[in-house]
Amino acid sequence: MQLNSNSSSLSMYNLSNLPSPKNLDFAKELSLFTMNNLKYIVNIPEQDLQNNKKSKEEKTLSDENSQELDQTVKTLLTTQSIYTNPEFKLVLNTNLENPLCKGRYFSFKVLLKANSNITFPIHEVIELEVLVFSNDNLLITKNMKGSEILRGNAIQNMHYFKLESIHVAYFRVQLTEVSSHFVGKTVTLKIKARKSELLKATGWKIQSIVIPNLLVKAKNRNYKRKPQV
Repeated sequence: MQLNSNSSSLSMYNLSNLPSPKNLDFAKELSLFTMNNLKYIVNIPEQDLQNNKKSKEEKTLSDENSQELDQTVKTLLTTQSIYTNPEFKLVLNTNLENPLCKGRYFSFKVLLKANSNITFPIHEVIELEVLVFSNDNLLITKNMKGSEILRGNAIQNMHYFKLESIHVAYFRVQLTEVSSHFVGKTVTLKIKARKSELLKATGWKIQSIVIPNLLVKAKNRNYKRKPQV
């Protein structure tokens, strides 16, 4: 009972210290509240206006960049033709023997021809290379002894030849392994463009030469030794 009496006295004490709403001037209090918080109330619409302005500026800049990109693309489309196939192709100008003989050099000539109406500049040089692949399309670089699979000028520059009015490259290479050691017992020879600053700058493509199903034997059975004197 004493506890309840103390609690009641404490409650009455706290209530007596609270300001009485009867003596408050609500109009005056609202005016003071508005004055004290005026800067925050005013800054809210200003901040919104700044954000809207910034958003509009960013949108305008984005639209300008998009229009500039579109114009660049249109210019490229009008000044350059579009081709689904490579603009140029390599053409083998020699009939290769098949089968080839391991360790025996063979030569061939490669020409550059156009697949489109684009003319390759006569002063430009293209670096070509010869590669060997197995039937499962794996690049072969070494023979069974760990030596290079190709000997000779497997990398060659293609120059413009005035007498024939065309870009030409000459190769003389040999294979150092028999094809029976690889999947399918044959190999594929590929001649491709390796390096050209012009191709890199223009994005032009050159179709490679692919010679599949080449047999490479240990020796040429049709070859006869000269009799010793």
